[in-house]
Order: sequence, then structure tokens, then C-alpha cells
Amino acid sequence: MGRIAAAVQPADAIEDIFVRDFTTLHWDILRMRRIKAHRLTSSVYGGLESGLRNLVDPVVEMLGDEPSTRRPAQELANKWFKRIPAAIAEVNERMGPANVTMEDVRARGLSNVIGNLDSIDRMIATAEARHNNILHNILREIERHRTTFAAALRKTVNLEESEYKTLDAPRNSRSAA
Repeated sequence: MGRIAAAVQPADAIEDIFVRDFTTLHWDILRMRRIKAHRLTSSVYGGLESGLRNLVDPVVEMLGDEPSTRRPAQELANKWFKRIPAAIAEVNERMGPANVTMEDVRARGLSNVIGNLDSIDRMIATAEARHNNILHNILREIERHRTTFAAALRKTVNLEESEYKTLDAPRNSRSAA
């Protein structure tokens, strides 16, 4: 906001509001883009878990005396996502013979979230259209506001050259003080 305010140099509170509105909308767009990127990245986990279901023995694991609340495929995908070397090796061992690649995993993950990404893309496009529109409107309103303000100031002050009188400076500046 500081950089945008420095570029626009708002002259008063009204122009500050224009700058704040524009900046807020800009941050919303950046936030939505980060959400989209995160959603796409996290979809790999879902795609991996889904792909591993057919490759991992579906026997319920026991943790102590209680069964695990996670299925083995989910547990393995979670460890892979945390980049635990043993889990990475196990995923590679299971996927290799089944001819499953990470591209397959990414594709499966993308297919799971494509609807969400489409919604986020539409939200971004709408926000960008509003962003461009508000930028155009803000620049127009600032120009109009400054022109109106300048005209009102000229009218209020009503300074015309004919009203000025040139005064000679006093010779003894101490007596003028």
C-alpha cells in the first residue's frame, strides 16, 4: 500500500480511501492466486493416496492395542508428503511395477480438484476485472477530485494579479519589524 500511495500521492482522505480500496482488491487477487497454488500442490497428496489404495495391502494396521484411524494408503501418502525417505522409497517400489508415475498421481489429484480450481479461476477473473475497473475509476475520480478541489480553492482564495500591490521594502528593516 505504501508503494501505491507513493505512486498516487493521495492529497486528502478521499484519495486515501481510493488507494486503500484499490490495494485491498489487489491483495485479494494475490491471496486467491496463493490459494489456487496451494490447492493444486495439495492435490498431489489426494492423488497419491487415491492411487496407492489399489497398491497397498488393505489390512488394518494396529497401533498398540487400537486399530489405526488411517488406512495404510493414507498413512503412506502422509509420510511421502512429509518427505520421509523410507516412505518415498516404498511409494516408488509400489508404483514402479504397477506402471504408475508421478504424472499419473498429479493427473488424478488434478481431476479431484478441477472444480475447485475452476471456481477459484472465475473468482480471480472477476476480481481482476473489478481491479482494472476500480483502477480506471480511481484515476478518473482522483483527477476529477483534484480539478474540482483546485477550482474551489481558486474561487475561495480569489487571487488575481490585479489585486496584488507591490510594496517597497522598508529601508530600515528593524523599524518594519
